[in-house]
Amino acid sequence: MKMELKNKVEKLIENYKKVTNAFLEEIRKWESNSYYTSDAKQDEIRKVKAQMLNNDVDFNKQLLNIITEEKEAILNSTIRKPADYQVLISNAIGFINLLGNKLTDEEAFELVKPFFGDYQTMKRFYAVLSEINGLNVTTYSLGLFDKAVNSLEILKNNFAKFFDAGTYTTNGLAYTLKETALLSDIEDIERIIQKLDSIIPASYKEVEAELKNEMVV
Repeated sequence: MKMELKNKVEKLIENYKKVTNAFLEEIRKWESNSYYTSDAKQDEIRKVKAQMLNNDVDFNKQLLNIITEEKEAILNSTIRKPADYQVLISNAIGFINLLGNKLTDEEAFELVKPFFGDYQTMKRFYAVLSEINGLNVTTYSLGLFDKAVNSLEILKNNFAKFFDAGTYTTNGLAYTLKETALLSDIEDIERIIQKLDSIIPASYKEVEAELKNEMVV
């Protein structure tokens, strides 16, 4: 599946900066205004700052919605299912139950490979196979979707109040660091999805090699 999370968030940040800079320009105009009294200017500036706070709330909601939509896309992801799809699932589970702890990692991988890309079915197999020791490649592959879902939930919580013009100016160092952290976390999540996409057509040996490389890094 293709994830557009980073592109969507970058566009949202770009729009936020434009709106916030317009507010800041309005404040600067009031500060340099020589016609109104100081009290009148401060009153108008307070009104602008109140608008900025409301704007922060709106953009934070938009960010939350973007993350939630990506999460829902994963939860609802599926594949083209043949007419006997449920029979195939039942047969695979039956074979797993028959072999139990005698099931090898490669055997398990080949059993569940036809279901890669179907989140609910992968989750179901993960629950069964994670109880058996030694199925590292298989459980790694089956767990990628949930890893992405959990990472999105953490992202949502960590950046619930990302937009905060009242505290951070959009061109300040603190805001830049926050933006870098957000986009970096998003890139990590998109890499998880890319790994899953690469695993779907891959062989057991290819995924095993990929997992070994990850462990070395």
